[in-house]
Order: sequence, then C-alpha cells, then structure tokens
Amino acid sequence: MLGASGRTLFVINQATSAITAYRDGINDKAHVVFDVNVGKGTNPYQALQVGSKVYVVRWETNNLLVLSAATGDSIGSIDLSANANAEGAVKPSKALFAGGKLWVLAQRTRADYSYDSAIVVAVDTSSKVAARGVVLPGSVNSQDLAEVAGKLYVVSHGTWDTTQSNAGIDRIDLATGKWEATIGGLMSKNKPTGCASVAGKLWVAVARDNWASKVELVNFDLSTGALGAPVAGLQGVGPLAVSGSRLWAGNKASGDKQAVVEIDPLTGIVLQSTKTPLPPTDLAILP
Repeated sequence: MLGASGRTLFVINQATSAITAYRDGINDKAHVVFDVNVGKGTNPYQALQVGSKVYVVRWETNNLLVLSAATGDSIGSIDLSANANAEGAVKPSKALFAGGKLWVLAQRTRADYSYDSAIVVAVDTSSKVAARGVVLPGSVNSQDLAEVAGKLYVVSHGTWDTTQSNAGIDRIDLATGKWEATIGGLMSKNKPTGCASVAGKLWVAVARDNWASKVELVNFDLSTGALGAPVAGLQGVGPLAVSGSRLWAGNKASGDKQAVVEIDPLTGIVLQSTKTPLPPTDLAILP
C-alpha cells in the first residue's frame, strides 16, 4: 500500500505491519524519514499525513494511531469504538481530510465476512475519542471516499453477489455532517470499487458483474447519478490517484495492457500510458 504527502512517500507492508516514509520518494536508506511497526497483526490500510501528524488506519483495531510525521514516534490514538457493530468490530479502511475534519470509513465487517451498514466517522483530530458517525442506509462494504464542492461522496461495493441492492454512492454534506442521499442506481451488477475527485468531477471505478477484469472507469454525474461512457482502452481499472489537474489510474488487465495511465479528467481521454511488469495495485503521486 502507498501514500504520499508533499515530497514524502509512505510504503505500507501489511504483512509485517511496518510503515516506511521516504523523502522525495526515493526508497533507499539515505532517504528514510522513519521506519516503524504499527502493531503486530493490525493490518494497516493507510497512512495519511495532516500537518505534522500521520494518521494510520488499521483494519484490525478500533482506533486510529497518530504518529509524528518527523520521527514516526507514536504520539497518541483516537478511539473509534462508538462505531462498532454488535460484534465489537469497527474495521476502519480509509480516511480523508476534508472540511477541517478527518473522515474515516468504518466497514463494520462481521466475523463471517458479512457486513453491517457502513458508517462514515467525522473525527475531531484534537479529541481522543470519536463520536458515532453517519450511517449509510443500505450501503455495505464501503471502499473509498472523495470530496467535491463541499460534499463527501462515499462509494460502496456491496456484497459479493449480483442480486442484492446494497452497493451505491452516498452523499454527505460536509458543513452539517448529515447524510443526504444515495445517488444513482449503482446496484446489482454495477459495483463501485474506488473513486477520485479532480477538476470538480467525480470519477468512479465500477466493476461489471463482479469480475476484476471488467472494472471500468466512468465519470459520475453528480446531479443525476448517471454513469458516463467508460474511458476507452482500460479493461481492469485498479487504483486511482490525482496530481494537480490530472487523473491517474492503474490498468490491471492481463497481458501487455498492464500499465499506469494519465487521463484528462475533462474529456476522459488517455494522455499517456506506461507499461508495468505486474498489475499495479496502488498509486501515489509526488509533485
């Protein structure tokens, strides 16, 4: 797993629960800012820097770990337990800083890997305990979130079948912290797997019929919930990343189509494509 803040690249090893920060994105010993273990078996998903702190989202814990961005030292934690399901599990999976708060996705996965309704938690970073968040009515297995024009959009994949209507895109108002709507009919066979906001638009990776090779990248109409035409030439869209006014995507299609591509977010046209030896599973952009 990768993350970036300014000229710092975060590399997450989920197997060992280690997070390494590299200056200028150069992965050698001379550029290591810190290399820390964030707890055996905690399964870290994300390291998000906000100012002088790094917030670590760990799927197997009910709290956010807070590190010093300068040293990697642990300087506290934020309890998310108010958002646990009946089994006591929060299962945080993703975070985004927007509207002056840290918004955290709680997947609330059960022990049998079924799902309770997802919750989005607005975390006050000056507090040690987070309050109960916003329940996403009917949406389960939340995957990603993005901000567009004062609204928070949360994409949820739903269950791993094509019969239940529990996948969709939810909208939350950042000013009030209230859920507003589930937009569009992304149900059954169209399951969102990721999203990115750039140039006032929301781009969504959508799995067709649950097959990874059929994940397409489409523009999502924020007013109507309609899906635009898929970006041509991409057959297995994976990770998304934004750099300035450009959108980047990993294309995980088999054969010689594995690549990282740059996309014009206004037109959906692929500007350039760089082949990769293996399917890209994560992206981080350094300026």
